[in-house]
Amino acid sequence: MIATGENIVSNHQFYLADRKFAEANPQIIDAVVNELNLTTEWVSSHQDEAAKLLEKPTGLAFDVLKTSISRMGFGVKPLTPEVAEKQQQVADAFYGQQLIPAKLNIQSAILIK
Repeated sequence: MIATGENIVSNHQFYLADRKFAEANPQIIDAVVNELNLTTEWVSSHQDEAAKLLEKPTGLAFDVLKTSISRMGFGVKPLTPEVAEKQQQVADAFYGQQLIPAKLNIQSAILIK
């Protein structure tokens, strides 16, 4: 049986940076976040063009890409306490199943601006 995660788990994407780098270069982090937002705004308003651009490098069909893009959330948003808590639950479950070797503290990994 194949199932989706709909109504079971939240779907989030995360952008990661080395803490020392992020703390030493906040202007670069801000510039990257700005460019990511500009890019996602363009993709959101040019979905057909974005799907066409991605066909060759991904090897996926236009229709598959178009459907995927139409379902995407757009924009970079700060990590909320709720999302951090969900990630902690995932980390705890992975540790409990011995999928990761040590218990993680997700909150300690978050750089708050």
